Parts: sequence; structure tokens; C-alpha cells
Amino acid sequence: MKKLLSALILCSVLLSVNVKAHSDHDEISGQQAVSVALKSVKQMTFKDMGFEAGKLDESWKAVSAEQFSVVSIEDGYYVVSGKNGDKTLFFKISNSGRMLDVKTSNAF
Repeated sequence: MKKLLSALILCSVLLSVNVKAHSDHDEISGQQAVSVALKSVKQMTFKDMGFEAGKLDESWKAVSAEQFSVVSIEDGYYVVSGKNGDKTLFFKISNSGRMLDVKTSNAF
């Protein structure tokens, strides 16, 4: 019984350390959201990442950070727009920096 109790206490201590190690993630800034969108758009020129926008043509490789801007800051995510000539994409990026969605319209 003492061994079982000791094992349970050890497991609970180890689990609480793991949770504590992941609880201090900072939220990203608007500029970091733009960087995530810029990196993602370049990846989307060579593979379809499963978003509405699909695989993008090669012209998106040449876009620069100046062509991207934060459109809005919502509860839990940023909406970033990226322009390439007359084409515009909208990126939904979580506050933790994860790409959530990419659409051709700002319909999030």
C-alpha cells in the first residue's frame, strides 16, 4: 500500500511539473503574426496545407513583409492580410503563433 501511495504521489508531482513547464507561453505580437503569415504563404507555394486558399502560385514567393498587415485583433487570434498584386489572402493566426486558417475573404 505504501508503494502504491508513493507511486501515485510521484506521478502527480511529475504531471504537475509538466503542466507548469508549459504554462508560461507568451502571446505573440502583431508583428510576429505578420511573420507567421509571411512564412506560411511561402510554404503554401509548394504544398497545399489544407486551407481554403489551397496551393498558391509561384508569384507569392516574391511578396515582402510590407505587403502584409494586421487587419484586426480578435479574441484569441489575429487576422492578417497579405497582398500580391490584385490578390489578397487573409490569415487567421492564434495568439500562440499557430496558423489556423487562410481564406480569400475576411470571413472568420
